[in-house]
Amino acid sequence: MRELTRKVTDLMNVQPSTHAPPVILFTWGSLTFLCVLARATQRFLMFQPDGTPVRARLQVTFNEFRNVELEAKEVKRETADYTKRYVVGQGETVASIAAKTYDDPRLWRPIAIRNGIDDPRDLPVGLELAIPPLPFRDPETGEVLA
Repeated sequence: MRELTRKVTDLMNVQPSTHAPPVILFTWGSLTFLCVLARATQRFLMFQPDGTPVRARLQVTFNEFRNVELEAKEVKRETADYTKRYVVGQGETVASIAAKTYDDPRLWRPIAIRNGIDDPRDLPVGLELAIPPLPFRDPETGEVLA
């Protein structure tokens, strides 16, 4: 009996390769979701005359497993290295884009440096720019620009 209950309780063991317990596909009727076993308690209810357990009850708690990238998209979380994209429209400059994205046109330099722009007033329509998160550190000098 203990070998059978151990098959369930061992699902809480941290795997050396992932440093986490295994992800489980839980299915009960039409309910199906990915999860990890967060807690398991066992209680042995019936024994043979020699004391060998023959019936047990397991109570388990599962935590839903969420893919980090999917969860970040669903809750619109931005990580520290997240870079937004912006497509240049007619008549826009790096300063006007900084005003739209950072609420401050004076913060145009991080956008220009990140995208290798030589003339911040002459941008081709349709150019896709990477808008780096602030504070921005110049990759060449290490200087914090914004």
